[in-house]
Amino acid sequence: MNIRTNIFGGSYKEALLYLIQCITPLHVGTGQSYEGFVDLPIQRDNLGFPVIWGSSLKGAIRNTFHFHTNSNKDDENRIFGPHSDSIGKEQYSSAILITDASLLFMPVRSLYGLFAFCTHYYLLKRFVEMLSICNNSRVGELKNYIDTYKDECICSDDYILKDGKAILREEEIEIKVDTKLKNLFDNLLPNSFGLKQDILRRLVILNDKNADIIKRSTLIQTRIHLDYEKKTVKKGALWTEEFIPEMSILATTLLIRDEMSNRQDKLKAEDIKKKLKNVLARSNTDDLNEFYLIIGGNETLGRGITRFYKIG
Repeated sequence: MNIRTNIFGGSYKEALLYLIQCITPLHVGTGQSYEGFVDLPIQRDNLGFPVIWGSSLKGAIRNTFHFHTNSNKDDENRIFGPHSDSIGKEQYSSAILITDASLLFMPVRSLYGLFAFCTHYYLLKRFVEMLSICNNSRVGELKNYIDTYKDECICSDDYILKDGKAILREEEIEIKVDTKLKNLFDNLLPNSFGLKQDILRRLVILNDKNADIIKRSTLIQTRIHLDYEKKTVKKGALWTEEFIPEMSILATTLLIRDEMSNRQDKLKAEDIKKKLKNVLARSNTDDLNEFYLIIGGNETLGRGITRFYKIG
């Protein structure tokens, strides 16, 4: 994997790397169903790992900005770009770019230690690219670690093992313990990261043979629609929804450039970062380091509450 020496290309002047922790189950749907037993599946990448598409993330951020600025469409359009239906008005690109949020760790049911936080070398390599984009000092350390073990199954502690084996989703796997993995992510995860110490003792890197465990560890919920007068399920009103489970960790990058409109008083990248901070972090000191965001569907059912942590 090539590690770029520049911070980021094009006209972008700010690069922020975030870890996204799911506080509640998260359903960001595809807008359509596929063949199978899940009626409303989640978004997945081309290899089948759960993902949040950048368009969904950007839409959630824009929606939050819209409501917390009293529908100030001027600032909203200057930062996110005019809506495509703004006929007869100036059209220009958004000043922010947000990448797809790739899965980093997924909680997986474990016979020993209750659960493990599992990842795969492919997911770690994608995270290395994000670290590289943001010129993070840990990029070389993580890349070297991946190159050292390649296809071995590794865990950070023997907490989830018995006789050198873990049982994850009823599958028995031989796993090698390496505490360097714990130390590596101890340095990467902010101290305020939720359940940090529990996560560090349960980290697992799976190889290709066991990668399907991660893909199968989503939540499937059956939903119904009642006929309130008869207190029975309405005909045909039975469906299933898929969720990324709570505690899952994803990673994304947010790039910011100067305003792209033709205005004379264009907002600089620093100004846009400050406006986003005032809305998302709602603090004079956080500087977009941490904030909560609701993403995806079923908001009124408590789904999709996430916490963003800036690293680097």
